[in-house]
Amino acid sequence: MHSRQARIIARKLVQSLSNDQGTTIEALPNPTAIHDITDALLDVILVRQGIEVPSSEEQFIQLINVKLGAIAAKLETQIAIELSHAGTQGSADAIVTKLFDELPAILDLTEGDIGAAIAGDPAARSPAYVRLSYPGIFAITVYRIAHVILHLGCPLIARILTEYAHEKTGIDIHPGATIGKRFFIDHGTGVVIGETSVIGDDVAIYQGVTLGAQSFPRKPDGSFDLTKKRHPTIGNRVKIYADAAILGKEKVADGSIVGSGTRLILKEDIPANTVIIPEKQVMRMKTGK
Repeated sequence: MHSRQARIIARKLVQSLSNDQGTTIEALPNPTAIHDITDALLDVILVRQGIEVPSSEEQFIQLINVKLGAIAAKLETQIAIELSHAGTQGSADAIVTKLFDELPAILDLTEGDIGAAIAGDPAARSPAYVRLSYPGIFAITVYRIAHVILHLGCPLIARILTEYAHEKTGIDIHPGATIGKRFFIDHGTGVVIGETSVIGDDVAIYQGVTLGAQSFPRKPDGSFDLTKKRHPTIGNRVKIYADAAILGKEKVADGSIVGSGTRLILKEDIPANTVIIPEKQVMRMKTGK
């Protein structure tokens, strides 16, 4: 019934989906499957499905083991597809093993992020409250998983992970960013952290914050030079309040505060313990008289 439309659509897609010889449509990772894998990994690290029935430690160990086994099988399939698509040599099984080897360290970082939320937000009732309901913790944990996957050679899957977190939370963290310990995003909607951003330890940012690029370096042929840093470095113990935008590759040094609504275009490093606030704005009110 729809064969004519199917043929037209397929032929239009073939040009971008076929291999160099134009004879075979290459397999691509499945974002929906990767979203399911992400949820399953978060169920392990954040216990997102909760624990509805009390269990012993040994029972809990067995439960986690079963969950990891199911994740491994699905993730290996998607990684193998990406490696084949990119023409990259490597073993999907070895990559999953290395990722799982990193999960305890990711869990330690996540526990630190949860602690930072409790220390920084008077509304945070308990670790469980933060673990199960804070969008910032969701997005940061997905980023931490994606960052490892990126460096294991799967940039497409890593980006699908962080875009899933972006879709769910409104927080956009590129998997290539480097983020330290005890990171806290309060509220979070509209946060953007670019690919070459570097964030130190004990940093807190609020909704609407952008760590962006001032310019995009290019090679002589006009293509982007992806080896150059283009996003800010944020030192330790920095606070960046709501709707601030920091653009450029220089550093905001340790202990600094960037006030709400600041538009900061970095031309040089900002010294430690600097307080940056936008110029005072005049508010005008008009009554109905």
